[in-house]
Amino acid sequence: MSYLLDFYRTFDGEQLAQFKMLDLKGKEELVRDEYVRYASGKNFNEQAIPAKFQLTQKHFDKIVSVLLDKSIVRFYNNDFRTAIPALFRKGLTPLVIHELKIIERNLQKSAVKQEQIAFLKIAFETLAAMYHPNFDSKLTHSYGKKYLIALGNKATIDDKVYTSLLIHQGDMIAQCFAGNENSYRSTALALLQQWEKTLKKVKSPFALFYFNFISASYVKFFGTEVKPFTDALEKALHYLKQCDAHQQEVYTFKALCELGFGHVEGGNYLAALQSYTSAFSQLKDAALVGYYQKSCYFNACLLVGDLPLAQEVFEQYLKGYLSKGVNRSLQFDVLVNAFTLCLHTSDDKGSYAYLQQLKAYKKNEITRTAQLIIRVCENLYFYCTKDFAQSKAIALRNVKFMARPENKNEQYAYYKGFYDCIYQYSKQRLSGKPISKELLTQRQTLHGGMYAIFHSLL
Repeated sequence: MSYLLDFYRTFDGEQLAQFKMLDLKGKEELVRDEYVRYASGKNFNEQAIPAKFQLTQKHFDKIVSVLLDKSIVRFYNNDFRTAIPALFRKGLTPLVIHELKIIERNLQKSAVKQEQIAFLKIAFETLAAMYHPNFDSKLTHSYGKKYLIALGNKATIDDKVYTSLLIHQGDMIAQCFAGNENSYRSTALALLQQWEKTLKKVKSPFALFYFNFISASYVKFFGTEVKPFTDALEKALHYLKQCDAHQQEVYTFKALCELGFGHVEGGNYLAALQSYTSAFSQLKDAALVGYYQKSCYFNACLLVGDLPLAQEVFEQYLKGYLSKGVNRSLQFDVLVNAFTLCLHTSDDKGSYAYLQQLKAYKKNEITRTAQLIIRVCENLYFYCTKDFAQSKAIALRNVKFMARPENKNEQYAYYKGFYDCIYQYSKQRLSGKPISKELLTQRQTLHGGMYAIFHSLL
């Protein structure tokens, strides 16, 4: 699949029509029309186009490249400051990396120094935000180094701390998602200790803010206690209040969202909701914020039991991700949000519809964890609609599934516990007896945090 096809499939019919205005010549127009007419269809055969218009593969590739360049310019006015973040938010990671190389090459030929610096900063920040499995440590390090070199003697301690620790955060996340947290823990800690020693002689509020902010990330991924995580964030927010207005505007939102996450993990859902509400109340442009923070805000609403606010947050911040063209893996997460909202509001028809969309995903489209979440959702649907016999049968099947060797992994422990718990709950409901104290205790032993949106429905 080409970059052009990936790009066009993120637009609806009305938006695609704008590409009809591109200044093209010859067979470029024919190929463009083919993409505009059929790109949104599931059965669009891109490989058949060269033969259809009697094009060599080389000529066709050239046309596609021209169309891609002109299409991106059409939407983003040849401004990398707009284009790169927008493509990233669309989930077009390969295209982003492709465009970074092209833009960098063009800027080296013609741009002034400040433009090069601005580009390298955006490129570096975008790459650093590509969490596992898309995070490329080597490429991110490369652009971070280029950025600092471009700054030259104008690079401040703030620049050095920010660049080093942002890369470090990406590495920590990537290593944890790859299951290497035990082997990487000492490496992660050593770098933080190194910076802690350096910053004892520094009085920069931003450097101290960012160090504590990333220290919180270390606790998040390698620690076991919630309090050190929230303490580090509170300390970070203390230093952030001493930073300039622009830095506060950029980072207060992020820090408050992380603090909200910490409160959720600690089971303090009201404090979590307060943190998220405070963060989103000062948000000027929701389009600049990724899915993750919006989802956490939504989940905090559910956990507190504020269903009207949960509905409002979903409609305002999440529903748009279900539109045509949005990355399928991202849509999966939003479908789970929609499904859980329907269950919490007793919308059986809605929950069934979203469940069917989740079950339509093929195994090669989603992670193993996502496959386990589908099983959770299916089980919860029958339990919440009071079909306890079916719920029991599905739960038993899931318990047996988790007994397979490939599922005996610590990261899947919650799902094993959940399936066993919902089996026991379904069995108890079928008996007509009240839920026993033993079962209530079993439910309480399930991992809290965001997972509580599932087991709170039992």
